[in-house]
Amino acid sequence: MQAAAERVAKRIASGKSSTQQRPKRHRLSTLLDNELDEAMMRRKLEEDKTAHARERLRLRVSGDTTAAELEAEAFALQTALIEAQRKLKARETYLQALDGRFEKVDAAAGKSSELEKRRQAAGERETVMAAGVDVLMQEKWQAEHAQETHAGQEEATKGDASLERIQDHALVERQGTSTAAVVVSLKHNYDIQDL
Repeated sequence: MQAAAERVAKRIASGKSSTQQRPKRHRLSTLLDNELDEAMMRRKLEEDKTAHARERLRLRVSGDTTAAELEAEAFALQTALIEAQRKLKARETYLQALDGRFEKVDAAAGKSSELEKRRQAAGERETVMAAGVDVLMQEKWQAEHAQETHAGQEEATKGDASLERIQDHALVERQGTSTAAVVVSLKHNYDIQDL
């Protein structure tokens, strides 16, 4: 039984370096260390009582206390010792279960940290992509605006050309000369602006 208690104490002592990294585990470990120390002290007290009873038995074999009374006292002390050892073993099992839980929590915390890093990276990629989409939308708007402006200029040019033809036709009708008709014909055939 003492070997089991020593193993628990060693395991707890070896776990102290890792508990410094985890404050919650450190507090729980400290609490469990205190309980373990108390259980070990009770065990030691029971062992001392048993040793004392044996010593009394040895000294009083011929005295006023009967052997039966001493045997009863020794039996009661032995029973208390066995109960203390059982509780110590239960505490050791409980500590082992807690160690398993802490390992699972540590693993989950590691996964959570990794998922948070991935989420942040995805958010950064999304921000970059949104900025790229904004740039593309701006370029598209500029291209459409330029195309509309160019189309408007072509319409104006066509309108000016039509107006010029009408003016030239009116000139030919008014003057009735063949020279004006030749000038208008040349302008339209060769797309000459000023003659």
